[in-house]
Amino acid sequence: MQVYDEALLQNTLEFIRKYQEREGRSPSYRMIMNSVKGYTVIGKVQRYLKVLKDRDLIDTTPNVGIDIPVSHDAGKCEPAQLVGSVACGTPILAYENVEGTFMLPTELYGSGEKFLLRARGNSMVEKNIHNGDLIVVRRQNFADPGEVIIAMIGDEATAKIYLPRKNKVILRAANSNVNEAGERIYKDIETKECEILGVVVGYLGKI
Repeated sequence: MQVYDEALLQNTLEFIRKYQEREGRSPSYRMIMNSVKGYTVIGKVQRYLKVLKDRDLIDTTPNVGIDIPVSHDAGKCEPAQLVGSVACGTPILAYENVEGTFMLPTELYGSGEKFLLRARGNSMVEKNIHNGDLIVVRRQNFADPGEVIIAMIGDEATAKIYLPRKNKVILRAANSNVNEAGERIYKDIETKECEILGVVVGYLGKI
């Protein structure tokens, strides 16, 4: 699962809304690239607009351009607590001490119970999760293969790609860097079982 910059998604949606209110028409992809911080190429704009379209937050058609359908969740937010840190490398203990509460828009993250964890390490950089980022997690005890999960192994929590097998579970990093011997720096974690705390649905960057 590709993890996108949720702040950039929200800023893009807000720019489109304000532009349409001001100009009475939709902005072009190039206008978005030049006006919203975080874009340098049209291709990235296209990818992020596709995410917004897949979430039913916008519609894109050749004749109409970018259209924002009416959403019953527009402006609605739900609280999510920052409860500690999670390893993006080798597992570390996750201390559930509430550091703060954030209001997350449901139109971007959906409804349901969510919590935040601060990423530690760089094993998930190829999923756009970097050291210090706040990860948005939807609390659930199941996941589909290939999703990024927060897994408990004993008393330790880690963020990894979930790859269940017949008699074991593989937790894989999203960092293909290798050492001088050509071996992956971040090796697979193999376990007979692990407790799934939730599925990563986005992140807020460094706050």
